[in-house]
Amino acid sequence: MNAQYLACLRTAAMALVLLAAMSASAHHSFSGQFNADDPVSFEGVVTRIEWQNPHVWFYVDAADEDGNVVHWEAETTNPNTLLRRGWKPDDLKVGDRVTVSGARAFCCEIVMSARSVTLPDGRSVFSRDAR
Repeated sequence: MNAQYLACLRTAAMALVLLAAMSASAHHSFSGQFNADDPVSFEGVVTRIEWQNPHVWFYVDAADEDGNVVHWEAETTNPNTLLRRGWKPDDLKVGDRVTVSGARAFCCEIVMSARSVTLPDGRSVFSRDAR
């Protein structure tokens, strides 16, 4: 083997290692970001929805115990899993009053992993398995 061929192989191997590392760090585990021991539930109005990979996010304005508006950020799973669990992209609309339950994030008080959402028609849809 010549030196040029070996240099090319080394470069390709390093590129593969970097790609694998980037891919692994791009996704997080539930327990790495959310605290299953800190459940949260609230009722509020949907203000925004981001139906896209890798996770669907929606945002809800809900009143806290003092009547102040809290702007919640709720993460679900990916769109494909939501579809398999009975969600449709138009089930959740801006302006809908919903009840959300799940687990609070470690990072901040207003971010959560939505486990279930009760829609305006009374139907409950699930994002994640029970923890």
